[in-house]
Amino acid sequence: RSASTTCPKAPGEKTAQLFLGSRPDEARAELDSTEGQRRRWAIIRLARCGNPADAPRLAGALDPAREPVPLNRATAAGALRILGNPVAVPALIQALRDPDPTVRAEALRALGTLQARSERPAIERALRADPAPSARVEAAYALRRLADLEALPALALALEDPDESVVFAAHDALQQISGAQRPPHRRHWEAPSPRP
Repeated sequence: RSASTTCPKAPGEKTAQLFLGSRPDEARAELDSTEGQRRRWAIIRLARCGNPADAPRLAGALDPAREPVPLNRATAAGALRILGNPVAVPALIQALRDPDPTVRAEALRALGTLQARSERPAIERALRADPAPSARVEAAYALRRLADLEALPALALALEDPDESVVFAAHDALQQISGAQRPPHRRHWEAPSPRP
């Protein structure tokens, strides 16, 4: 799509158009606005326009020094997931250290959707050590999307997580990746057999 075309409309976008108009170049300009709400609508509009070339601009919005509003950083991670451009992977990895758990969870969701297989160790670290259960759940689902048998030991370890939602997500990922149906207890998954 060219920079001057209009973006498709979705429910609730009248507000965004009031702020930004319907042209992607107008939305790009608003990424530098001093108003957080205008920046968030710009991120949403660019995601809706669906131009993967906007990924580097949106990746900049993951930096807390540049974008102080956590909701906007989380929205940017979601937008990068929608755009599907792997150029965003390094910024998403950096976002795993964001102080806000919603930003980290959205970054993990994006890494899984982008099939960032080379970043499996970072996703496994998040599954093991992120203090927020919501981020650990998204890490398990990201590993499920990667469908990498190398992730099975980390997922088996996550079956001992104190949060039930993490255990559920890890068990689901184990079953999907391995093709095996076993109880959600680590001892049953210590040496999982790969799919036949």
